[in-house]
Amino acid sequence: MPEPMVTRILQFPGYGVYQHVFDGAAQTVTCWLRPNAPALYDCCPGCRISTRATVGSPTERRVRDLPWGPWRVWLVVEIQTVACRRCGRHRERVPFLAGKARCTQRFEAAVVRECSAGPVRRVAARWGLAVETVRLMDKRTLQRWAAARPRPAIRHLGVDKIFLGKAAKFLTVVRNLTTRDPLWMGQDRKREPLDRFFAEALPTHRRRSIRAVCVDMWEPYALSLRTICPGPAWSATSSTS
Repeated sequence: MPEPMVTRILQFPGYGVYQHVFDGAAQTVTCWLRPNAPALYDCCPGCRISTRATVGSPTERRVRDLPWGPWRVWLVVEIQTVACRRCGRHRERVPFLAGKARCTQRFEAAVVRECSAGPVRRVAARWGLAVETVRLMDKRTLQRWAAARPRPAIRHLGVDKIFLGKAAKFLTVVRNLTTRDPLWMGQDRKREPLDRFFAEALPTHRRRSIRAVCVDMWEPYALSLRTICPGPAWSATSSTS
């Protein structure tokens, strides 16, 4: 198969295939890619600004891509070291790679989509991956989603605990009662986890919008809320969770 045809199949803008190998015994396809733009600009991973200042020869990185039917696809991508005047020397940012993971973004997205409909072990077995690798993919995707999602003002805050069992005991759960979204979870049902939520996830300027708090009749939670959010109206409810 000609390299231009393989390039068209992969569809990575700005990159072209200059060599590929089919291994019939292992049922794998390995494709070597490099930038094919007339004027080469590399993207600094720090400031995301393009530059033509590179250092040394490019290195190769082997990553996994979506399969072609029963064929497992591997990509060997050339990556430059960028000499950025603002950030110093870094490996360039390749737009279709999933950060430092050994796979492409679309491969990771396909694996994570299956995690929403099935157990991690089954997904790992289907894709031929380690269970911990799939968990890390799912965690990275959730972190990116949490960082990019809208953050509406919190008017009504809910605090409760969930009993996990004799080993793990309790889990503190904080929710936005208006949108019904979970905001934070912390181990145990002491005052310290709730204090940590306000310190790490809810800065002072976001606390000002809180008008009411619903919390069960557990004194450590009440102490934390009275200290950090003394203004809102309180609703204490009994809970069997």
